[in-house]
Amino acid sequence: MDLKQLRYFLQICEDKSFSNAAKSLFVTQQALSKSIKNMEEELQLPLLVRSNNGLELTEYGEYLYKHSIPIIQEYDILMQNLNKMSISNHESIKIGFSNGVLNALSTEFIADFSKNHRDIELDISEHTDLECEQLVLDNKLDMAFLIGPIDKSKFNSITIKKENMCALVNDDNPLSRKNTLDFVDLKDENIVILNHKFRTYYNFVSRCEKAGFTPNITYPVGGILTVHRFSRSNDCVGISAYFVVDEIGSSNTKVLPFNDETFVWEICLVTNKDLCMTNNEKKFINYTLNYHNINKKSLGNY
Repeated sequence: MDLKQLRYFLQICEDKSFSNAAKSLFVTQQALSKSIKNMEEELQLPLLVRSNNGLELTEYGEYLYKHSIPIIQEYDILMQNLNKMSISNHESIKIGFSNGVLNALSTEFIADFSKNHRDIELDISEHTDLECEQLVLDNKLDMAFLIGPIDKSKFNSITIKKENMCALVNDDNPLSRKNTLDFVDLKDENIVILNHKFRTYYNFVSRCEKAGFTPNITYPVGGILTVHRFSRSNDCVGISAYFVVDEIGSSNTKVLPFNDETFVWEICLVTNKDLCMTNNEKKFINYTLNYHNINKKSLGNY
């Protein structure tokens, strides 16, 4: 029994059909049937039986299915790591930035790295937080800068910078007479905030729910500039970060801090926990930490 046969078997289990599995694997149904038959003969155990409901696993098939999944996953990770090691001096690093993060960090540190490492090309792209996470998991990005909190079971992560969050309140809104805000102050307000593809959305909602209410997010938007434009009207309160206010201003609005000092925009650098890093990726990460004066001892097992 080899890995190819195991992959065939797992695909059949997923599709519950020889014909559908054959299409998924781009092989003939005859070849697939022959492979499973050879497995059963080699093991001298029945793995699949046909019933009125289609294909069903025997108790031996159930056991093989359950224990084959981690074997295939570990093998795929092994091959990905070997491939990355073989191209450890590859010139390009694919880096994703959550929308707005590059501005918060400034483009200068990217330009400075490129100036001093002309042999390493940085392939930069911008996405939402959740898109960045998935692209790193799919090995389509080597690393990403995005907003925490981060799932430490899937990613290596180090906090690069924290920015305080704030509320943008129109000057005519009674809330503008306050100096600070509790989340409960926003209970009856229409909220404009980055949409559900961004971590800020969930960070905000979770704190409101902890305060005993579900926020009325009237305008979930795809860009932080849109948050600021909407908040200039009197019918909504915008949720933003101070660095954005410093960059684009706050005309017709009062900028209010939250009393909850844990409500921050935490910029994290993440990599796939299951994959090793190339030498060039390590160079970039070390440069990033040095540039932002981050103590490497805080990295732990990064």
